[in-house]
Amino acid sequence: MMPNLNDVSMAKSEVTLVQIQAWFMTAISHADGYRAGLHAAQQMFALNESALLKPGHEQASRLPIYASGYLLRLQECLEADYPVLMQALGKELFHFFCRQYLAHHPSRSPSLFDLGAGFPKFLQQSQPSSGEHEMDLLFAFPVELAFLERAYTEVLRAPGLETLSVTGHTHNQETPVPALLTLMSDLQAPVALNAESDNSDCPGWSAAPCLRLLSVQYPLADFWHAAKSATESSADLMQPEPQPGWLALSRIRYRVLLHTLQEWQFHVLYALQQAEAPVNDMEWLAGQVAVRSGLRTTATTDALVLWLPVAAQENLVVRTP
Repeated sequence: MMPNLNDVSMAKSEVTLVQIQAWFMTAISHADGYRAGLHAAQQMFALNESALLKPGHEQASRLPIYASGYLLRLQECLEADYPVLMQALGKELFHFFCRQYLAHHPSRSPSLFDLGAGFPKFLQQSQPSSGEHEMDLLFAFPVELAFLERAYTEVLRAPGLETLSVTGHTHNQETPVPALLTLMSDLQAPVALNAESDNSDCPGWSAAPCLRLLSVQYPLADFWHAAKSATESSADLMQPEPQPGWLALSRIRYRVLLHTLQEWQFHVLYALQQAEAPVNDMEWLAGQVAVRSGLRTTATTDALVLWLPVAAQENLVVRTP
């Protein structure tokens, strides 16, 4: 948001429009508010308010109006990124957390995509710890919902599989695989990942570049779908009862899909995301899953042979011949 040129005094011809813009953004976007921003702008550019802006009604500065409008625009961006969370919390409480987040994490990027990246973690850190599992679990629901909505936004923007080769089996190997997004704090550290194998004739499997994973304590999928299809006139959605689950988000033809996984399937995708190269050793992959899930390696190997082609159809994994 930039000032109306009618409000800008051009009396000092040596002050360029670029300087005015830089001064103005410094003044209205300061994390500690308008007055702190005004002081910072004056110190940084050696220009005071009266030299740049014309006084408004009754000689009062209009700068606080611009500062308030700037924060409201950023709040609207968070509303667009977290519509289901806003519906679950209610607008008043959601806006409270937005204001606190923007005060502690002011916008530092030219892209608004980056603005809400830290919002789920901010909510997680803001939750009180009561020491009682049931109460702490209650506070975990909006946090998990925020992580889910951020994952959805990231999948929309992440490199995808829309540019597959005509064989349908390969993708651009230079595309970086995004980091795992997971809520699991007790997930075991991965065993040293080595995808090398003598099975050179077997296909290799990689996680899709647009894949995001979530391990959650609530059944978020049904709630999320219901909230996305609800209208403001709909009845309030009830928070579901706790139930551990595993979710994957990926994209097919620019459409984001949310999948509910079994625990062992989650660990398969997790292992593939951590691997530095396509994995073609099914026994090795089954061993990684067995370490994390407690399943027998033999049973997991048989399940992998059947499930990986299905996962490829859902754009969760990519097969490399």
